Amino acid sequence: MEEEQLTTGWKPNRDEIVAALSDHLDSFEQRSPSHRFRMPTGFQFTNGHLPPGKGRVWIKFNFDVLRMQWQANTQAWAHERITKDENTHARFHVPRVYDFFETSINEFKYGLIVMEFADGVTVHDIETKIIRSSNMSQEEKQKKIGLCKDRVVEAVCLLYSLTPPEDAAPGPYGGGLATSLVWGREEPESPREYGSVQDLQNWINSENERVSPTELQGLDPALEDRTNDLQTNPGYPPIDLVSEDLRLCHGDMNLRNFIMEDGEDPTSRLVIIDFEHVNFLPTSFLIYSSWLTRDAHISRGIRLVANLEVNEDTVQALHNIRIHRPLW
Repeated sequence: MEEEQLTTGWKPNRDEIVAALSDHLDSFEQRSPSHRFRMPTGFQFTNGHLPPGKGRVWIKFNFDVLRMQWQANTQAWAHERITKDENTHARFHVPRVYDFFETSINEFKYGLIVMEFADGVTVHDIETKIIRSSNMSQEEKQKKIGLCKDRVVEAVCLLYSLTPPEDAAPGPYGGGLATSLVWGREEPESPREYGSVQDLQNWINSENERVSPTELQGLDPALEDRTNDLQTNPGYPPIDLVSEDLRLCHGDMNLRNFIMEDGEDPTSRLVIIDFEHVNFLPTSFLIYSSWLTRDAHISRGIRLVANLEVNEDTVQALHNIRIHRPLW
């Protein structure tokens, strides 16, 4: 989404945001080593210029400026589409993106997304509370958890149902590298941009014909210059992504990415957060991502609600891409 669309209406004071980020980073550095296992990626901003009627906003930041820009673009597009339908917006919400910009602190560059704060309880925390409850039978627990996961399924299928722009290509809204767990968890970005589904399909088919570095170990040196002619899976059938729909696919269905505004009411509005792994991709990417949850309730629910047909050859090809990606 273009810059002016991200910043219409209320705009934050960027100097205040940068100062708050600097303080946040300083406080992290002052923690003991045992409390610095993972760099935080967001914080609440409560003191300063805020949107009318709001007591806080959420600041998400990362060293990868471009990836943050792509997230902001896609999230802003999804927010706009969902808020247009009153009935849909009464049940689901995507936080509004107020601004995106980059800054430098201590010679490090950061991309920052200033967004609406999402109130509520994550479905992960709701599930944990139910599991630990001593006042419910196992059957009651499964029923309550199932109701919450049904809402997650609905949310994922809602994103999938949104009609993409006519010029959409695989990846985030407005262009960029696709981010999906197909390409790995630590480095989930696609190796390059794809101009079309055909381009993506050709790349996957070509990649699945190559030998991975681990398979080269022990290979006759005389054959090393022929690695492009060797196949990771000889006889593996080429996939067909062109015949699939290009839709907005949620690629990381971690239950922490879904917030129930009323943690006691599974029918309350559900907020979809963290658009890092949300991209326009062929349907098989959504199916594969749902399988990675290892949650039959969610993966089966998505296939049923969205009426998806599973092409096992294609899904296996995506899995082959994932397992042969570098682990760093």
